[in-house]
Amino acid sequence: MGGEERISAMSVSDFCSAIAANWISVLAPAALVALYYRFFGRRRFLAFFGLDGSRAVTVYVSNLNVPSGTAVALDGAARSYSGGAVPEYEVRLLPTLHRTFNLLAAGTDRLPDVLKRILASDIEVNVVGAPTAISALDADATIVAVGGPAYNSAAARLATEFRPLANVTADGASLQVEGASEVMRDLRVALVQRAIHPSTGQVAFYLVGLSATGTTAAVHFLAHKWRWLHRRFGATKPFCVVLHVTSDDGRQYTVVKEIERT
Repeated sequence: MGGEERISAMSVSDFCSAIAANWISVLAPAALVALYYRFFGRRRFLAFFGLDGSRAVTVYVSNLNVPSGTAVALDGAARSYSGGAVPEYEVRLLPTLHRTFNLLAAGTDRLPDVLKRILASDIEVNVVGAPTAISALDADATIVAVGGPAYNSAAARLATEFRPLANVTADGASLQVEGASEVMRDLRVALVQRAIHPSTGQVAFYLVGLSATGTTAAVHFLAHKWRWLHRRFGATKPFCVVLHVTSDDGRQYTVVKEIERT
């Protein structure tokens, strides 16, 4: 009889251990996710970039129209290519933008599948040469427009429909801040903006300078300083930060003006 009681007690103990192990296998990944959100500001990130709902970002880069016979090959000769072309400096900026939204860290391919699933990016990032027609632009995802409206239809749409706090003037030679009497013509000036469509609520970021260096600075600023921007402007307020670039590669800059729409 005593032996049966010991066997029964051992069975209950084994059963409880199995239940505990199952709970640990469920709760441990959840705890890791919670820690990740807490310590790496994931929730703030999603809110700041308007990704609480769609989890999709469309990055529009400038799209130059190259007429036939004007494309110059590596040997310096004119070739017959015609069609769209993305500026080389904007292509070099794409990894910076992609890393901003992609959480999959280097080396995670060697981790267990459970951890891979936890660390994998849940954001769909699409990079597109801006289409000719504004009507072809994504109307649901968060938009990131790189460059000015002359070569980027997404920037043109932002300028006309999203009420940005600053814009490129019609001649493309200067930047105009809302409410300012003077325009900025310095080639080392750049704008970093978050704009929200007044009727649909679509979130867009407008990154533009009067030169390749300025636009480069705007992209790096958004990618590396979004936490600072979140502290300054919160998760939903339209804003504009005016930068002055202090290095030739666009990676160093100073903030010269901050504007927000209340």
